[in-house]
Amino acid sequence: MLWDTGVQQLCLAITANGALQFYRGNVANAVGAITPNGTIQANVWYGFAIAVTINGSTGSVQLFINGNGVAAINSTGLNTQATANAFATQVSLGNGNGNLPAAPKYDDFLVYDNSGTFLNALPGYDPRIFTKLPASAGNYTNWTPVGLAANWQNASQQPPSTADYNANNVAGTKDSYVTASAGLASTPFAVIVRASLERDDAGPHTPSLLIRSGGVDATSAALPALGSSYVFYDYVPQNDPNTVLPWTGPNADAAQLGVVEG
Repeated sequence: MLWDTGVQQLCLAITANGALQFYRGNVANAVGAITPNGTIQANVWYGFAIAVTINGSTGSVQLFINGNGVAAINSTGLNTQATANAFATQVSLGNGNGNLPAAPKYDDFLVYDNSGTFLNALPGYDPRIFTKLPASAGNYTNWTPVGLAANWQNASQQPPSTADYNANNVAGTKDSYVTASAGLASTPFAVIVRASLERDDAGPHTPSLLIRSGGVDATSAALPALGSSYVFYDYVPQNDPNTVLPWTGPNADAAQLGVVEG
């Protein structure tokens, strides 16, 4: 999203004047429109939705800021192809252009392509992020609570507490939690399971994240071996494991979340 060092197919960068501009290959090749100076200010959070088509003559770039339905940049008929390939294989974030006054911070970063029948285009509406914390015990209560009395209480600490946590070292053991209802009615753009995990012994530990819907479990791939400091891990289950279809609002709202010891 921001300019990084090295050869780039296409990037979005912040200029020295706080404008936003797409570039092909390097900062000598600006493509498409540029936003006004001062679009980006220091110490302010922004939400970006970006769509690009890489092509030597019919490429396009779109940028929407903070859920505004009117694009800040919407340029077509461009040469957005900097290499022999009309596609990209990597996406990176960085501050390689040196224009930012301080190191940028990022959160809730989602990348998709145009394949498949869903999660294949910009959502077309102003999305909101609902954080749903554990509110009661789920189907599995097999980890050992430390600090507070109940597993779900330890898991509901926000921010996570290093004094209140759930522990386990038995492979395959699960913990799951019921979350408070958010009253979701419309189809969610994505469902994300997030956990803060560390190891407190020699290990190794490679747990998985869990989501349970309608009595059916789905788990992420095994996480990288945990380190001795807490790190957040995410799991994005694209389908409801119970229906094997994209999530509905009510089903996502009713799903349990949890963790499986590796």
